[in-house]
Amino acid sequence: MPFFNNDVLLSYWPLVSLALLTAVLLALYKIIVGYWTKRLAIANAVHHVFATAVIVIMLLNDRLIHDDFTKLLSLSETFQNALLAAIGLFFVISAGIDIGKGFWKAKL
Repeated sequence: MPFFNNDVLLSYWPLVSLALLTAVLLALYKIIVGYWTKRLAIANAVHHVFATAVIVIMLLNDRLIHDDFTKLLSLSETFQNALLAAIGLFFVISAGIDIGKGFWKAKL
């Protein structure tokens, strides 16, 4: 039994692909530059904001978690929403920390 609703996940494929592409391009840019600059810190921030926005948008979709899975575990809608909110908050905080580290490494 799947955890996620496949149809919903497939609908986000273009956004997820774009987020992965920005991550790969950012990693290549880091390798080419070799040290943290203001431009690299800004690119890192843009990537994290975009990737976090994609994740939050996905988590806000009520159909993300498969209905049969929630019935199997007897998850209440309130608990499911709280769990997804906690996961979203974790990603937002993690992105904020990494953005801050990027600017700190660039000494800005």
